This record gives sequence, C-alpha cells and structure tokens, in this order.
Amino acid sequence: MMIELCLAILILTITTTLCFLYYQISASYLKLQDSHQDQMAILQLRQTVSLAQDVEVIDGQLNYIFQNQDIEILFDKNRLVKKGGYEILMENIQDAKFYVKGIEIYLDWTKENKRYSAQIL
Repeated sequence: MMIELCLAILILTITTTLCFLYYQISASYLKLQDSHQDQMAILQLRQTVSLAQDVEVIDGQLNYIFQNQDIEILFDKNRLVKKGGYEILMENIQDAKFYVKGIEIYLDWTKENKRYSAQIL
C-alpha cells in the first residue's frame, strides 16, 4: 500500500510539472503572436507606402494615394486602421501616431505600456 501511495505522488508531481511547462510555453507563444501581428503591419505599411503617391502625414495620420484610391491610416479605438475598407493593421494598442523626421516617415505606438517606433518610409 505504501508503494502505491508513493507511485501516485510521483505521477501527480510529474503531471503537475508537465502542465505548468505547457502553460508557460502557451503563454510565451501567445505573446510572440502579438509581436508578429505588429511586424506584419509594419511590413505591409512599408510595401504599400513605397509604391504610393502623395504620401503625407497630417495630425499624426498617414495619408497617401495607392492604386488611384485615397488611403488614410489612423489610430481609432485601440487599433491602427486603414480607413475606407476599415482594415485593422494593429490591435490592442494604447496609441499610435505617424510623424516625419527629415524625409523619413515613422510610426510610434504604445502597447502594454511599452513604446515602440518603426520607420515606414
């Protein structure tokens, strides 16, 4: 009877450890997906803006003409969106704004109280 009790405690300990490891891996994977979404948004913006015409930043918003369509990228309700079709580029952000530095265009955004910046053009 003592052997069965020790074996049950050993199995419980191993199972608990494996569940904890699974939880940690899952949590880190979900955080990684969030950063992938941001990176994909930056890449998408870089590609379209590099092919766009009349690119300008007005009041923290990015405006340009792409394939004969007026495009406006702006921060709205914790998201960075492309107005018109209302495509969501980034989610769960606290703020975002575009600015010009020299001849380059940058995007600054805050997510989970951390500030990020990326060159768009």
